[in-house]
Amino acid sequence: MRHLEGESREEDDRLILSFLEESEENKKFFFDIKAIWAADRVLTSESLDSDYEAMLSRLNARIDAEQEEKPARPRRFFTKCLCIAASFAALVALAVFLVSDRSPLFSSKPVYVTHINDTGDVESLVLPDGTEVWLVAGSKLEYLMSEKNKERNLILSGEGFFEVAKDSIRPFILQANNISVVALGTSFNVRAFPGSNYSEVLLEEGSVVLKNSDGGNLVRLRPNQRATVRNTDNDIVISEMFASNFITSKYHMIMLNDVTEDQIVAHLEEHFGVKVSVSGKPSRKKYNISYRKKNTLEEVLEMLDFMTEKKWTAGHEQQ
Repeated sequence: MRHLEGESREEDDRLILSFLEESEENKKFFFDIKAIWAADRVLTSESLDSDYEAMLSRLNARIDAEQEEKPARPRRFFTKCLCIAASFAALVALAVFLVSDRSPLFSSKPVYVTHINDTGDVESLVLPDGTEVWLVAGSKLEYLMSEKNKERNLILSGEGFFEVAKDSIRPFILQANNISVVALGTSFNVRAFPGSNYSEVLLEEGSVVLKNSDGGNLVRLRPNQRATVRNTDNDIVISEMFASNFITSKYHMIMLNDVTEDQIVAHLEEHFGVKVSVSGKPSRKKYNISYRKKNTLEEVLEMLDFMTEKKWTAGHEQQ
């Protein structure tokens, strides 16, 4: 034990060296103990502690039985053995750590990113896939969007508006209370507070499918339809509602649908009173953009940088 802690005396070292020279089996046995000792320093494990104590007792018994039979050899050989043992132990300890439940590298459990809107006001954010989200105060959003995943998975507790980035390969699946909203590229609002009797889904654009907790289809919504779902039994009432008016009022938003870069530039110049320019070649690609009325020009330009993968800049004020 003193040797493993780096506090051994010279006579201890001689006894261990004699034991190592006795056979290859002794060396392997000693190295195994070093490995378990090193791993025990990395992980807290009852099984490791038990193995370590048992093997240490066996090592002491072997050394006691053989210490009078073999003379000690030069300490340099012992030091070399210790170096090999330490290297081997470190590799074993690392392997034990990586395959354990504590290791984030090989954990089988998905790791969600959590965002809570504690600002007291509506908050906007852009997810890794380019989806824009607007969260009502007090809402919580958890999402898992690694490129390795076949789906984009989210969990909402509260209320939010989602402009889903198009991805024909990976469905966008939002879980809210007892239902799931499945989409590919669309915009919709979800209201699902914990403890509420009902959850609501309002579709502005595109198409979504509502599923129950078992994965069964409940209904497919068309634009400007609102589904009110009773959480106890998934009873659904479908009603018509003009979604854009509700959303712009709810989130104090300015929305531009199906617009080109030139149309966006014209809008920004009129709204902010500045000259706006875009890097790269002109494009006729069309976008759906939205921002809050209180957003600054810099915040809007940063959002456009991300969406269009171009650089948007503002020059001098218009005269």
